[in-house]
Amino acid sequence: MLLSDAVKIIVENIKELNQKILAEAASVNQGQLSRWFNHGTDFSQKSRGRVISALVRLIDDLAEKNKTDYRARFSRELALIEASEDYKALVLAPMQLDPESPIPAGNPVCMHLPCWETLKRELDLPPLRAAIVGGVKTGKSTLLERAEQYLERKGHHVFRIDAKVFNSQTESNFFVWLDQVCRVQLPNTARFSVRLKASDKLAEWLEKNILKNLKEDQSCTFLIDHINKLNQVVLKDLSFGLHEILGSQGNLGADVGLLAAYDETGGWIYDLLGPASFFYRQLRTISVLPVPESEVEKIINIICNNKEDQATLVDGAWEYFQGHPYLTFRYTRLLADGMLPDEALALLAPVALEQLVKPLLAALGYKPDQANGSGEFDNPAKKLIDALVGPKTRLGANRAMVCQWLVDSRLCRWNGQNRDFLIPSSEWLSDRLREGLAKA
Repeated sequence: MLLSDAVKIIVENIKELNQKILAEAASVNQGQLSRWFNHGTDFSQKSRGRVISALVRLIDDLAEKNKTDYRARFSRELALIEASEDYKALVLAPMQLDPESPIPAGNPVCMHLPCWETLKRELDLPPLRAAIVGGVKTGKSTLLERAEQYLERKGHHVFRIDAKVFNSQTESNFFVWLDQVCRVQLPNTARFSVRLKASDKLAEWLEKNILKNLKEDQSCTFLIDHINKLNQVVLKDLSFGLHEILGSQGNLGADVGLLAAYDETGGWIYDLLGPASFFYRQLRTISVLPVPESEVEKIINIICNNKEDQATLVDGAWEYFQGHPYLTFRYTRLLADGMLPDEALALLAPVALEQLVKPLLAALGYKPDQANGSGEFDNPAKKLIDALVGPKTRLGANRAMVCQWLVDSRLCRWNGQNRDFLIPSSEWLSDRLREGLAKA
């Protein structure tokens, strides 16, 4: 029996499964999956790995839902799958991922973020006008990665633009840089008649340089990550240009979508007024939510395979990080490398401080001299809010917004039903916030 036969048998004998569901869960082309099933045609190891990962996950989810032991029912097929080189590569794959980069969709350790279903509805409803909003390292770029693969399977030409990269380039004109980034994502046969140097040329550039170089009536979508990294002048110019594009949408002859991602902490995007308010007034906002405990369990079961104390590791990871995807993934990798939980936490503490707490305080504009005596240092969330909210601070009396930014960071949470009072998400994160406030 071939690997493709084993997968096909399982799919065809579980009522709630079919090729379309499996292809979508694995982020692969359904036609290629069907040809692999029926003719054994070439399917890359990466794609086979995605299919296997998605299938195992679907089996476990359906087993719990239907109270049926599918692993026992398909023991022969699963034994063949788990003995394959593709499965062995899958088990090792998470250890080779860069924890600072988005986890590719379809990878077994790509956590299922609760807002994905909301985002998918937006992707299916043209024209796409949406923004993924959340704190630093909460999964925004991973969601963009998944959206990119989903749209490409639907036939869209997707342009991926990372505004954070622009700040590291020698090119000082954002629109010249944008043109360069998009040109290399077009076919080699593309011809360009418009030189993009300013926002007033954006609509003409889109029509003549982009749409004319795509297949007739092909939809295109722009995914723009880290727009909060652009300065206010560039953000205003880009917003003006995007307003113009929306106004001329009916004459462009193709569906043009836009999906942005940004961290709103500090209010820099909400502070933009008039046409410059495009990103928060014209785009439907999708907030990144914390991952559930079941996803934490899945990640630990995959990466810490065969560890006897996996249930204890799951409970600990949930207690320390409360579903923060970045911290959970890094912690689990350290455990898989053989570290004890206390050793992993000690190594992760300065990482959390540098990668999460300090960027949060910088975005909020926190300065140590803002702190006052009324703040309770046993609750660093309250101390931080007291320091930021007041008549002499940049954020003024906007207490509710400051609280929401802290919740979006996933380092703090509402205290039960009390929406005026925040506490750190866990004791471990509380210690990291105290360190940040002391060292800011």
